[in-house]
Parts: sequence; C-alpha cells; structure tokens
Amino acid sequence: MGTRIEELDSLVTGDFTVREVLAIVDEQDTAVALQFVFTDGSSLVCTAWTDWSLRADKRADAQIPDYFWPVSDYSQTPAGIDIPAEGAAIESVAAADDETGTLIGADFRIAGHRVSVKSVAGEIELSIRGV
Repeated sequence: MGTRIEELDSLVTGDFTVREVLAIVDEQDTAVALQFVFTDGSSLVCTAWTDWSLRADKRADAQIPDYFWPVSDYSQTPAGIDIPAEGAAIESVAAADDETGTLIGADFRIAGHRVSVKSVAGEIELSIRGV
C-alpha cells in the first residue's frame, strides 16, 4: 500500500537537510523513483507502488531499495538540482491524493526548484523546474 497523504509531511519535516537529489533509473535509463538523500545518511524514496499509489519510503540508508529487483539492474543518477555544500531543507511539500485519500503525487520545493513526482498508471513521472 502506498503512503497515506497525512504521513508525507512527517517524513520530510523536522531536522532533515538534503545533501543530494537522485533519480533511481532502470537499465533503459527510465526513472523508477526519486530519492532525497539527507546529511545523516538516511533517505526518502518516492516511487509508484503496485496499487498505482505513490509510496514515500523513509529509509535508514541511501542505497537502492531491494524492492527494485534485481538491485544490480538499477542505478542512481543526479536529478539535476545543485544542492549547496551545507545542504538544503525541503521548504514545502504539496501532496495530491485520489478520491480515497491515497497519495498519488507530491510537489517538493527545494533549493530554488519545484520537484514533482507522480504515480500515473503505475509508472513514475518526474519533473524538475526552477521557481
């Protein structure tokens, strides 16, 4: 099951400073997830889940999650956001839900960018724009 919309804020608010924003891509270089890597070594992975919801998974590490199987078929690549050396906070999160209250998308503001991640028909859509 994907993340409930009311859980999203608690996953990124508090004392979390982002040091890197990555896309997790498959062998065809297609993005399958967005990953925020925090300065404490933990991360938040956002991906389309099996029920077509958006799963936001707070992890203790910055590795590729083992639900991307086999892990060797996936890699991490910079998402194109320049994060200052001291890191950057996620300034805001706007979540989108479906008619049942299930999270299907989120817009994050970080380091002068709006990062959008959405689950569309079981596939992840990522967009990054300057604000």
